Amino acid sequence: MLHGKLRKENGFTLAETLVAVVLIGLLCVVLGGGVIVIRDSSEKMTKTANAQILMSSIVSRTRTELQSASDPVAYTSDGTTLWSFVSNSGTAYSGLRIGFSDGSYPPDASAADIADGTAVPHTILVRYFTRDPVSRTDAYNVKTVTVNELRTPTIQPTELIPSAAITNGMIPSVDYSFKNGCFVLTVTVKDKNDSTILASSGELKIYPAGMAAAEE
Repeated sequence: MLHGKLRKENGFTLAETLVAVVLIGLLCVVLGGGVIVIRDSSEKMTKTANAQILMSSIVSRTRTELQSASDPVAYTSDGTTLWSFVSNSGTAYSGLRIGFSDGSYPPDASAADIADGTAVPHTILVRYFTRDPVSRTDAYNVKTVTVNELRTPTIQPTELIPSAAITNGMIPSVDYSFKNGCFVLTVTVKDKNDSTILASSGELKIYPAGMAAAEE
């Protein structure tokens, strides 16, 4: 009886207190881990959703130009090929010979960041060409020309999608070519940190109006 009364007056024993502390600690670890997992999952879902929106915007804008394109010509420089074409889209590019390429740095990127690779180009550029090539080689007027035959631009490239509108950490890329009367377009958006592909359009075939598809 005396022992029972002493226990009630003195509260928990040392062993009971230690067990309670350990259990509370374990509960905090479990709950904390769950919060981190939920937070990381939410951030990933948000980033993926933003990447899908960005990819769709780029596809929409490039498709508009490619569907109305005429006179496609492959321009080569330093081993890199860039397809140019005359836009007939009714947009600001209409009537101009243009092409798309990767490569615009964030507006706040310093020269040092660009030099050491900290800053990464993260939007798509519209490049302008100032002179049409004079010779043609096939039924679709397609010819690969050199830098001397198709000069690049007195007009500076412009951004297809404003870089300021692109969520930080995303790097969009566009790849397209022309064959058999058809443009083949692929747009991807990667994570800047680990180059993981967040969104991809896959290969899209786009047939310009007025240019019939050739036999494969």
